Amino acid sequence: MHRYALAAIVCAIVGHASVARGQVSATIDAAGMHTAFDGAEGAGSFGVSPALRLDRDAFGVDAGGTLSRFADSWTGQAAIDASYFAHILGPLQAEIDVNGNSSAQRDVAGTGTASGGVRLHWLGQNRGVWLGAQAGRATDGVTWQSTTAGDAGGWLRAGSTTAVLQLAPTAVGSDLRYFDVSATARTERGRVYTGSFFWTFR
Repeated sequence: MHRYALAAIVCAIVGHASVARGQVSATIDAAGMHTAFDGAEGAGSFGVSPALRLDRDAFGVDAGGTLSRFADSWTGQAAIDASYFAHILGPLQAEIDVNGNSSAQRDVAGTGTASGGVRLHWLGQNRGVWLGAQAGRATDGVTWQSTTAGDAGGWLRAGSTTAVLQLAPTAVGSDLRYFDVSATARTERGRVYTGSFFWTFR
């Protein structure tokens, strides 16, 4: 079965605050989206996404969520991710990561995941690549199942533009397999930036 989702996002940062030399930051983004699936008509939506980031030396935490409104429904997501980096040799760094997320929508049971894993990063001044693996648990609102995932990608910065490509094969329980591909190109002009693209193959 093949399934894909494509979302084109044009965002404006409508609020920003920083504390202690930029180690703590908060944003609120507004986004317009269009999502399409095989065999189904596309739908538009509008969403608001608050986010908080904490950086302390080798430790970082990201937390955020999105509330989206469709023509006749709504969805909500929340997520938190914590990472610890350790220098290995030269440009190589190891990362230990734990994360969780949940989602809810009108008249549907909520879902969620919790996982942890490791990544190996090669970091240059304006570019980098990584390779990692994760394991955890996920629920569809009724039962919990084990999850495993790979994680590979790279990033490149040129001037005010940063591009990121990520590949993530994932297995949930004994039956579900899918492959996520995400590509983000972000250009900052003062308080405005643009967008990201996301595909899922099953």
